[in-house]
Order: sequence, then structure tokens, then C-alpha cells
Amino acid sequence: MVFDYGDPPDTLPEELCAGYARRAEHVQSLGEAWITHFEPQQLHAGLRQIGFLTIDDYGPRRIAAGFFPSRLSSAPERGGHVLIAASPAKAWQPVV
Repeated sequence: MVFDYGDPPDTLPEELCAGYARRAEHVQSLGEAWITHFEPQQLHAGLRQIGFLTIDDYGPRRIAAGFFPSRLSSAPERGGHVLIAASPAKAWQPVV
């Protein structure tokens, strides 16, 4: 499973809050309101509880390191994430 998510807005540094609010308003105007946010540790624990054994979470600094290495020193600790989660093949069952 692959999806993106964001840290809860109230956990973002003050300097990121205004930008978050602008982006949230924009995507809501497009019909894609951001209604759910996750704390990474709680999200990972929940995914493990339902059988996902491998979790690879690319947070803001890791994303910056891969795509914008020259900006790594200014990348925030909190913000958007891309998460990849997998479980053993035997754990997958078709949904009927």
C-alpha cells in the first residue's frame, strides 16, 4: 500500500502553518479536503497491528534528501509524508 499523509497541523512549526492553511484551502476548493492527519508513530503502530510488517515512511527531510538535496538543511522535520507499507504475501486475502 502506498499513500501520502500529513502531520497534524497543530504540530507544525509556526512558519509552516500559513502555507499549510493556503494549501488546505486550495485543495478544498478542488473538492479534495484534507480531513485526516496522522502522528507517524501511531500510524505505524496501527499498520503493524493489522498486519503490515514493512513500513517505509518518507517524511519531509527524507523527501528533501532525495529530490532537493541542496535544500536539506532548511527542510522541516514535520509536514507531508509518503508511506509504503507491505505485508507478507501469505497475509493478503482477496476482498469479496
